[in-house]
Amino acid sequence: MNSEKNIWKERYLLENKARREAEAMLKRKDLDLKQREIRLIELEEGQQVTGNGHFTGNDHFKMLYENNPLSLLIYDPSNYKILDVNKTAILKYGYSREEFVTYTIFDLHTEDQWKGLKNDVKNIEDDVEFEEITEWTHVTKDGHVFTVDIQACTIPYNDLTARLVQITDVTETKNLKNYIQRNDEKYQKIIENMELGLLEVDLDDQIIKAYPKFCELTGYQEHELVGLKALDIFIPDHTDSQQNYQLSKKPEGKSKVYEVKLKKKNGDYAWVLISSAPLFNVNNDIIGSLGIHVDISERKEIETALVEAKKVAEHNANVKDQFLARMSHEMRTPLNGIVGLNHVLSDTDLNETQHSYCKSINSSSEHLLNIINDILDFSKLEADRIEIENIPFSLRSIMDQLDSALRYEAINKGVGLEVQISEDLSNSFLGDPHRTYQVLLNLASNAVKFTEEGHINVAVNVDHEDENIQKLSIEIQDTGIGIKSKNIDRLFESFSQSDADTARKYGGTGLGLSIAQKLANALGGSIDVKSKLGKGSTFTFSLKLDKLEEEISDEKPLPREFKFESGVKVLLVDDNEMNRMMARIILERKEIKVVEAVDGIDAISKVKAHSFDLVLMDIMMPNMDGFEATKKIRLELNSDVPIIALTANAIIGDDEKCLDSGMQDYLSKPFAPDDLYEAIFNNLAN
Repeated sequence: MNSEKNIWKERYLLENKARREAEAMLKRKDLDLKQREIRLIELEEGQQVTGNGHFTGNDHFKMLYENNPLSLLIYDPSNYKILDVNKTAILKYGYSREEFVTYTIFDLHTEDQWKGLKNDVKNIEDDVEFEEITEWTHVTKDGHVFTVDIQACTIPYNDLTARLVQITDVTETKNLKNYIQRNDEKYQKIIENMELGLLEVDLDDQIIKAYPKFCELTGYQEHELVGLKALDIFIPDHTDSQQNYQLSKKPEGKSKVYEVKLKKKNGDYAWVLISSAPLFNVNNDIIGSLGIHVDISERKEIETALVEAKKVAEHNANVKDQFLARMSHEMRTPLNGIVGLNHVLSDTDLNETQHSYCKSINSSSEHLLNIINDILDFSKLEADRIEIENIPFSLRSIMDQLDSALRYEAINKGVGLEVQISEDLSNSFLGDPHRTYQVLLNLASNAVKFTEEGHINVAVNVDHEDENIQKLSIEIQDTGIGIKSKNIDRLFESFSQSDADTARKYGGTGLGLSIAQKLANALGGSIDVKSKLGKGSTFTFSLKLDKLEEEISDEKPLPREFKFESGVKVLLVDDNEMNRMMARIILERKEIKVVEAVDGIDAISKVKAHSFDLVLMDIMMPNMDGFEATKKIRLELNSDVPIIALTANAIIGDDEKCLDSGMQDYLSKPFAPDDLYEAIFNNLAN
């Protein structure tokens, strides 16, 4: 719409310029004709012409007649015979003087004009002044037809009363007038038929002309508008508005495109996009502007609907985030107690059977945590809020972790597991080890899950290598149940599983492969699958990684032994009794003194009454949450005690919220005892 509007605006300006130039040319020609007429009048008044072209007066007037730039001729109105011509007529028509005097004035006209010419001559009065201009068509000796303006007056010629005729070739002027008229008609039709409402106003915003489409847009007739103030009629509440600014720019010939709500005659409103071009007079002075109005009411309705839809979407996204945070909290909170107490229980004196029970609890807890993490990761990926790291890592170490994580389950199922790594694989890369491992673990654990007998082979291949990168393909091949060909295309859809029987038998959320594919894409890679029902599947994870020259050690660091100074006092804030009990047991093992608080209000009261070395602050609590409690501790109590968030939300962005509220660190539930010790140790050391 804007490009079309600009094209018509440019054409209008060009035509306006051409019109002004044409009018100036006509003005100059009219002035020239008047000057010539004055000279002929001088000729007529000062001279008596005699026969054979002889003048009775001064030679000055003879020279004026002969050398006049206009064609002049003298004829006898009684018989139409040409009596004399000047040099200009001879040159113009191509006849000699001797030929001219043998012709009548009819010989200079086209035949279709003879009757009109006779009537014109009959009506001649004996005027000694030039009569009004009449237009005729003349023909030269060689047949060239052209348009002339004729002015004539009566003069004495010997004993005759003759007519002196001044002939002006107006062919060019007439063609120019016709051109202007045709263009006027053409653009008038274009303006009347295009979907742009045009309105001309002067510098005082008074309406000069309203075009049909504008009248159609507003419901007014043109005669109702001319002479009125545009802003007062169409934008009655324009005080201090942008339109006043645009109006102030009109004398400078400046205007910008802007939108305005325009009031119609019936009281309804329409949104229009307005762009204006300056109007000029013949002296190139700005006398007003031409406003181009485009009805954008429909677009505005769509924009309004989109804004509302955006608000709804943002609200829904916020509700979704709150729901996920709540679900994460509700699921992780009891899980934190289970995992924590299981860690505590595992460190007590247990027999072999009891240890096996603890391992089962730990395995089930990890499985449940993986499902929770899948849901949260899926939410992050859907919102494009996943973070990809770019740090040094060893892919060989990741493959060792993968082997260790799956081998026990594979052995228990009686399934062989083999990991093969190409000798050409670089020792170290730059990328995201956690997300890479997550993709591989997802694919490989699926292979173990769906393979009842046979083997699973994981192979790392180097497909291409140059100085800086390696292109890898990591194949996970199994002899499992396979996938129906019709289900392969929807395998990576969210919440999708091969079929209902598979879902019932093997469980799961149906999110794993969808998450794996999205993570692979985020890492710049891809996942392909080939499968045959009952024969097994091959998943190929293709990835391009930047190589590093430095080597990364595959040795696992020894567990840290955390020792705390005697008398360390910690405030533990959590509304869940089991979580407080679990954390207290873990902390008291290191001889850390623990004071408990059940919510943010209780925490503030305890910080005000006691001195603590550190605060462990839960986030989601009744009465007052951890964020608000932390802010009050910082601002109202002016305390700089280190505060570590213990949150079960695990939603991306919570770490920034914790730091922004004044906390020093962030630990997600469920956590291992060593994770808690490390967080406390690092913050006490600081």
